[in-house]
Amino acid sequence: MVHYQLFMLTSATGDVVVADPEKGTFGSIINLKGFVRGMARIGDYLFVGLSKLRQNSSTFKHLDIAKLANEAGIDVIHIPTGSRVAYLRYLASVDEIYDVQILPDITRPGIVNTMGEMHHQGLSIPSSTYWAADRPESFG
Repeated sequence: MVHYQLFMLTSATGDVVVADPEKGTFGSIINLKGFVRGMARIGDYLFVGLSKLRQNSSTFKHLDIAKLANEAGIDVIHIPTGSRVAYLRYLASVDEIYDVQILPDITRPGIVNTMGEMHHQGLSIPSSTYWAADRPESFG
């Protein structure tokens, strides 16, 4: 028989929680002391996104977590022990994370460098990023 658990985030408190419908239990696995947003699971590990809270947020600025939510990144939680085993922090350019996805068997996704030709197809300006498309033969 398969045993199901439901993992959830309570952003207002920073808790990663688990509910067990069969046992009728609900409890915190770990408190990450940040604004938790987005989660993915692989095996015994949860990857949890943390966002900085905007200081001018009328919705969240009065929450206790607002004083602690000053970093954006990803935390890796070992489910059986409830401990953080790894983390990644964005020191610049990323303030909010909305979702986390796991890309199995892919290394260095989306990292482009000048070693190959792909970087010639990208154009980045402050408000957007564009990628060149191959020109159809009929427009030659």
